[in-house]
Amino acid sequence: MLFFVLGLSYYNYTGNEPNISNLKQKEINLIEQLKDRAEIINQLQTKQDKRVTVAVSTIGAFSYYTDATVIDMLGLTDVFIAHHPEIIPEISNDAGNPWKEKKYNSDYILKRKPDYIIFATIVKPSSYAERALFTKREFFHDYFVQFIPASSDRRYFFYTKKNQAQVNYSGNQILKEQINPEYVKHYVKLAEDLSGYLIDVRSEKLMKIKLEFEETKKTYPSFFSDHFRILGDAYFTADDMFTSAQYYEKSIAVDSLNVISYLGLCSVYQRLEKPEKVNYCIEKIDQFHLADDRLIRN
Repeated sequence: MLFFVLGLSYYNYTGNEPNISNLKQKEINLIEQLKDRAEIINQLQTKQDKRVTVAVSTIGAFSYYTDATVIDMLGLTDVFIAHHPEIIPEISNDAGNPWKEKKYNSDYILKRKPDYIIFATIVKPSSYAERALFTKREFFHDYFVQFIPASSDRRYFFYTKKNQAQVNYSGNQILKEQINPEYVKHYVKLAEDLSGYLIDVRSEKLMKIKLEFEETKKTYPSFFSDHFRILGDAYFTADDMFTSAQYYEKSIAVDSLNVISYLGLCSVYQRLEKPEKVNYCIEKIDQFHLADDRLIRN
């Protein structure tokens, strides 16, 4: 019996060990990422000489490593969200969302006016709480994706509260437009298709991205531009610099604060060996994204 139990245990261990090790490494990597983001927030607090407020979907290690005011967007540790969840049918009823935490209240988050909102998947909304924010005009009016080059090998993108100059530059037309919440699902699908294409560069996958873009582009708010940026990334990966630049420029024409599109254009012009245009893009990024004295500068 003893040998049987030992043999069965060994068989179970060796059979599951690769999956367990893979899951363990993913958790370690996640904790390191959250710790890294917390350290950036701590540095931003020091530079601003104040305690900042940060809304996040994955507070775990993040809240452990920072003394910033942390808002749990999933409501697991936030009493108000836990007892007053918001319902947006297009978001709440999306069976394709793998997140188990379905409670959110985007109006409450925006009323708290966090200095930073950090998504689990960088800029793409993933959790129900993140996707709900993408249905709010106030979110796009008050926040933009900020590029934070903390060091040569550490670069971050946080949704950051706009200063008054950035609000004025964006204009108030955002607040006048009705948003069709259906576009969020299409945007997430487009971003996921891009991720798949970056891993497996095949022409049929690029065609899939193009078809998704064409079929759903009418659902996007007129002030939203990141679906153009995704097409720019896709064509850049396909080594079509001309078309890639066209889509990046379309993105910037709609939203001049889309820093990822400027970074994409920088990469295009570097590939085309046009240093003067690279410098132009860098100047624009400085003007609209890095000129804010709240940022960490190398």
